[in-house]
Amino acid sequence: MLATEIAEAGWYSGAAGQNMQGILRAFFAEIRTRLNVRRRVYVGASSGGFAALLYSHADPGSIAVSAILQIVLRNHYRVSVNRYRHECWRDCATIPDMDDKANFDLAALYGKGFENNVIYVQSGGDRFHMINHLAPFLAVMDEEAMSRVVFDIGFWGKLGHSGATPTPAFLPWVEAALTSEEMTADALLETRFDLLKRDMKSSRIAAPETVTPPAPGPSADDLRLNRPVRDYLLLATDRKEPV
Repeated sequence: MLATEIAEAGWYSGAAGQNMQGILRAFFAEIRTRLNVRRRVYVGASSGGFAALLYSHADPGSIAVSAILQIVLRNHYRVSVNRYRHECWRDCATIPDMDDKANFDLAALYGKGFENNVIYVQSGGDRFHMINHLAPFLAVMDEEAMSRVVFDIGFWGKLGHSGATPTPAFLPWVEAALTSEEMTADALLETRFDLLKRDMKSSRIAAPETVTPPAPGPSADDLRLNRPVRDYLLLATDRKEPV
């Protein structure tokens, strides 16, 4: 789906002359209509998280599970964005020139309102994304919007961006999105908590009891070497001699 291999991220947003955002929105709409899919979960991390949030927005009632994602493209690493602009949007002299070519600002998009639901997983060790992407998204959330969004901000042992939200941090939210009876933020939080209790209970049941093996007794060589000492002590005791 990329116009060039150099644009490794691409944000699933296409290039000049290739309306990938429009194509993918139509594709997902066709899939859910033909298959009559009642629960749609869009999943992704980093640039894939941007795509999950973007295309879920176009699908009311769906849910996006996105981790350490980009929200406002012009806030991202300038080298990466300029490479994408140069290779895919060559008629744009600057990054802001791209704004009217496709949707590259999810804070502005969600700030206008949304009818999907969002689980946003963010590592506290990825400060760049906390400041440049999470903060702008939080800034457009009012009380009504927050009823549709769950934020999970934690630290899973990896500083920086790459690998900052491992599978154990991310996948349980996908399961919650698939199994929750309702799609509100409160229902998703309660479902995730119930899944956590289930996993903890299973771990306790599955874990075998630790049995400390008995300490090994003296070997035959130990007994043989200690016999002279034993005999001397016994002899001294019989004679009532000081030992």
